[in-house]
Amino acid sequence: MNPTPTPEASSLPVEAGASAHVRADGVTVTRGSRRVLNDVSVTVSARSRIAVVGENGRGKTTLLHVLAGLLTPDAGTVHRTGTVGLARQELSARDGETVGTLTSAALAPSLAALAALDEA
Repeated sequence: MNPTPTPEASSLPVEAGASAHVRADGVTVTRGSRRVLNDVSVTVSARSRIAVVGENGRGKTTLLHVLAGLLTPDAGTVHRTGTVGLARQELSARDGETVGTLTSAALAPSLAALAALDEA
């Protein structure tokens, strides 16, 4: 993750004002002796979507955890308005389980709710 904005990004200021859903200013996180995030600032307004892209181990998950309030930054501030949700990317698996069995089990409650809604 490169916290320094590209010239294109820095020339396009985003004014979210009071409608900002999440605003981080000067966030720094150090894990052990390694600085994972350094002076990161980002604003995500209530109706926008962002993508966090980077190589493995560059701080993407750390940033999302800070924005969601699961991790307190060493420096900087995070302000959240409304509800923030974070979807996990991992499913725990036992021996013999496949991607198919894991996804079927994970989706079963949602599919049952949809079926009940269709029935109603």
